[in-house]
Amino acid sequence: FRSFIMGLCGSTDEGGAKGWPKEAIRDRTLVWSYDCSKHPKRDGKIRDPAHYKASNLKDQFWTRGPGTIQGDQIKIEDCENCDFFLCDDMDSLVVDDCKDCRFFVGPTSGSAFIRTSSNCKFVIACGQLRTRDCKDLDFSLFCSSKPVIESSKRISFGCFDGSYFNLKEQFDRAQMSVFNNRWSDIHDFTPNKVNWTLSEPTLRLKDFIQPLSTGIPDVINANEETSTNQNTVVPRTWGLRDLPKDGEVGVAVFLPNHSEAAMAFIDDIAKKHPDLLLVHTKESIIPLNDAKEIFSRSKLPGEAQSAIVKGPSIAVGLFGPQAVSVCQLLVMSKAGCYAVQSAEEARHLYEQLFDKHQLGGDFKS
Repeated sequence: FRSFIMGLCGSTDEGGAKGWPKEAIRDRTLVWSYDCSKHPKRDGKIRDPAHYKASNLKDQFWTRGPGTIQGDQIKIEDCENCDFFLCDDMDSLVVDDCKDCRFFVGPTSGSAFIRTSSNCKFVIACGQLRTRDCKDLDFSLFCSSKPVIESSKRISFGCFDGSYFNLKEQFDRAQMSVFNNRWSDIHDFTPNKVNWTLSEPTLRLKDFIQPLSTGIPDVINANEETSTNQNTVVPRTWGLRDLPKDGEVGVAVFLPNHSEAAMAFIDDIAKKHPDLLLVHTKESIIPLNDAKEIFSRSKLPGEAQSAIVKGPSIAVGLFGPQAVSVCQLLVMSKAGCYAVQSAEEARHLYEQLFDKHQLGGDFKS
């Protein structure tokens, strides 16, 4: 194929609109990556309301390990100089009137509200983040939607960094795709001043909180934590930071049910090509009409055209020297993986997937 390096054996060159199926058939048994509805409660749920609330604590550790929250809400208020380790999936989080605290918050399918708090650090994964009347907060963030700040100042944002043995399972239970992280796409309701910044990309979990093994030593020890963090669950993206002057865009696309191949590709980039920036990732369903527009300058094989509209596909955007050829090399001869051949086609596909449509958002029919 002139336009794509592809790894789907037995494909035919049926590019353009003629090769697209007449109907985009959606498998209704799939769990769509953008569906953040509350997951069912599980057996063994702790019934004591006090288990889900922390109030008026000072200089304490407050931990909830895997399986102890089970999709419920957590509320934390009026705490000072405390360390919170919430290592389970939950429905929502409310933090009010806290100062000098540090938080690790596992996958939160709904909203995380941070209000009237100051000088706190968060490593947090959530569907929506809202801050109000806050100052001096630092976030290592996963957020499925645009983070929102209001009447807040000196707020910094970086990409989520954290991992433990069943974090990916918790993301799946919360129905949150690790590829849809809009951590840098900030919306400020009070934009009259520069109220927020994007933090340095070199910051890691240890710059925000104490090691997870400190908070939940009965669940994860220091050696296991070091081993687990070598491969992060959430791709560490560059986001909307300014790009270097020199380089080119590269794009790889992974068909439905090839998320493991996408993560392997991202790991290869980090280990073998550290000069390339992982700028954006995105998982979404691409309806037929959008697919025709997005791939209008490319020739997808017939099998790919049929498959790409049936479930969530994953796009990975890179920037750096020889990004196009690196993408080609890493996906060559692999099933369900595609990379454009030319810089011009890569730029078109990048703009269609990441710029024209909302970053990490979902295509609409």
